[in-house]
Amino acid sequence: MEMLSKELVIGTLFVAFVGVCVSSLGWIATTLIHVDKTIAVIAVQVEANNNMLLPMWEEFTGRTYDDNLAQFDSKTNIRSAVQKGL
Repeated sequence: MEMLSKELVIGTLFVAFVGVCVSSLGWIATTLIHVDKTIAVIAVQVEANNNMLLPMWEEFTGRTYDDNLAQFDSKTNIRSAVQKGL
């Protein structure tokens, strides 16, 4: 019986290396597909939140700017940069 030859060891290591590479590529592809699905779900949720919050935000900012509060501070006699025209 002959000892393990150099070619047999190199061939076995090469096949093992190729197997690890193929397995790694399969895992990467599976992970990327999962991440893509997760991002799609998050995008839909963010859009739904935006559609829900947009009317409230417009109402809030509309009320805030209706009285034009950024005009003048009577205690310090300082005018805002908007009124100075900067």
